[in-house]
Amino acid sequence: MDRFYVGNYANANGLIDYNLGAKFNIGKGTSLLVKGHSFSEESNTKNGLGQEIDLVLAKEFKEFKLVAGYSQFFESDDYAEPTSKNNQNWAWAMLIIKPTFLTGAKK
Repeated sequence: MDRFYVGNYANANGLIDYNLGAKFNIGKGTSLLVKGHSFSEESNTKNGLGQEIDLVLAKEFKEFKLVAGYSQFFESDDYAEPTSKNNQNWAWAMLIIKPTFLTGAKK
């Protein structure tokens, strides 16, 4: 999700991303990837920045692949502003086309 990608690198403390994932084949040419993340700063590992869950569904066809994903970020109480939490989510889709004329393969 790139939640911590943009920022002031002069005062950065380093980001730790503990993550665990599993990929499941749920049918012919179809897979589901589930991945969980726990983020913290290198200088302060006691207080976490938040957790994230990622889901990625992929379906392969003859000459193309369709991939779609969803991410949900849950901000920790220590990281959030006192007045509101900034839980974020993100969804995306990607179409991968692999024409055979580019690979030189014959049918």
